[in-house]
Amino acid sequence: MGPPEHVAPGVALLELMLVNVGRHAVWIGHADVYPSGLALRVDLHGREPAPPDLESGPGTWRFGVQFSDGRKATTFGLGAFSGGGGVTAPGGVTAAAPTARAATTVAAGHTGSPPEGPLLRPQASAGSRTVWRQGYWLWPLPPPGELLIACEWPNAGIELTTATVNADFLRDAAGRAQELWPPPDAPEWPRPAGR
Repeated sequence: MGPPEHVAPGVALLELMLVNVGRHAVWIGHADVYPSGLALRVDLHGREPAPPDLESGPGTWRFGVQFSDGRKATTFGLGAFSGGGGVTAPGGVTAAAPTARAATTVAAGHTGSPPEGPLLRPQASAGSRTVWRQGYWLWPLPPPGELLIACEWPNAGIELTTATVNADFLRDAAGRAQELWPPPDAPEWPRPAGR
């Protein structure tokens, strides 16, 4: 599951400095917003190259969102270390979202109904010795109200930090998305195996 390939997104300029602790900073410049969800690129900046054990153990990078209705989704880790997005029920219980292989299996036998959301999926990532860019796909589009964005990275000295974004602003950007051509025959969920 990810951004629809037949749609050019609306863009919501966020310019959100989520946290800056002097040695490390977390920045979200914009969101690519689609009618079905949004893509975020989170930039993690370090003053110095990261030590090799920064992304290991219980103090690993954590990123998540909470919708205005209380539903949550979280991920753990960066790049090759990323865990799949999870769904956290309003009561606080987190269930891991399926891996890509499991999602394909689920999709192949799925009844056609989308899973309960939200889902937060790590996407493409890249970096240098001092900057790491991690993409995320958030599905579905947040409901009206405030979207809470949260991060925590104990290994880097970043305590739990939150900020809010007006989801109505994101929903307006979704209205500016443009369909490039008709969607493929298969619905966005489930994706047929092999695609």
